[in-house]
Amino acid sequence: MYSYVPKNESRRFRIFCSDKLNQLKQDLKNKGYEVDFYLVGSGMKNLVTRNENESFDLDYNIEFLNVSISQLNPQELKNYIMSFLNKITVENEPVFRNCQDSTSAITSRLVFGGKLQFSFDVAILAKNKDGDFCRLIHNKKADENSYHWDKIPKSKKVYKRFEKLKSAGHFNKLRDTYLDKKNFYLIHNDHYHSSFTIFKETVNQTWSKYYRS
Repeated sequence: MYSYVPKNESRRFRIFCSDKLNQLKQDLKNKGYEVDFYLVGSGMKNLVTRNENESFDLDYNIEFLNVSISQLNPQELKNYIMSFLNKITVENEPVFRNCQDSTSAITSRLVFGGKLQFSFDVAILAKNKDGDFCRLIHNKKADENSYHWDKIPKSKKVYKRFEKLKSAGHFNKLRDTYLDKKNFYLIHNDHYHSSFTIFKETVNQTWSKYYRS
């Protein structure tokens, strides 16, 4: 079952990931792309979960801000980001194992002293013309070259709603609901709900409890 990882335990890994993703952010900026990266939930640093005694993972979004999805080639973009992350190695620091190309994210395993300590997923997001988040998907079951942008329904207002709920004192309710949903999908062996999708469901469900619109 999932439980929350203490902030002081995950802090070291967050700093490490932020350093590497900042390198990626600067590289993409040099190529004319304005991007931002953040933990799923944006600032929800104490919502990092772990399944029992397993190593924990961090879930990041990389959001492209200054272009529409029609201007982005999803296959080229994902392959470039994977290649860049694979090249990052620093002496006497943890190293990335070769990135794995999962359906809706890039999965990187980080190793300390030859032992897997944790891993992190990087999902690539952009907004469509209506302001909804879209996730880059590689549907390898259909075709190795099948890449597309998948709209995440009811995602347009998710961060505004989260901030309002948090400022109104409902953060503990968000925490409880988020963990309940993570464990619900774990029990039902449902691996198709990403952390961002669970976060979106959590925010919208909690919002409907306290607000009408």
